[in-house]
Amino acid sequence: MSKRIGLFTDLHGDRQNLELILRTFRRLGVDSTLFLGDAIFKTMADFTRELHSKAYQTINELYQETPLRQDVLDGLYSDEQLEAILKSSQLGINVGKKVAKAQYQDLRTELSEFETAILGGNWDYREEIQEVFGDLFLNGTAKQVGGVNFLGFSGGGSP
Repeated sequence: MSKRIGLFTDLHGDRQNLELILRTFRRLGVDSTLFLGDAIFKTMADFTRELHSKAYQTINELYQETPLRQDVLDGLYSDEQLEAILKSSQLGINVGKKVAKAQYQDLRTELSEFETAILGGNWDYREEIQEVFGDLFLNGTAKQVGGVNFLGFSGGGSP
């Protein structure tokens, strides 16, 4: 009996779509899966994302010759104000990583009945996907899935 490999991609956190894909794979007798990335999409609430986005933009302005950078160099901002900007940015990063990890753990559980390999897409968090999927994460590595050797490279990176 030949093996069947199910390929899928771009879930973007759509749980209903994942369930439909897995039902279809089961019905068709798929025993191995290769997920091609973009498991997650929105990893933080609008308020947190807005705080992080503003802080990220501000931090980027500080690396360039901008009026804001000059104001900081002239001492117009206190250390506390600058730390608040960094704290907002770090909050967004931490929240995004925690949510991403939880979503990857859920995906790994859902795929546990299949021989699986996974790639990361441009919306995926590389460290978290590596932590959850371990050697199932193809990032410059090879893995045999369904009797076929795959060499995987991620086209994206961590947001």
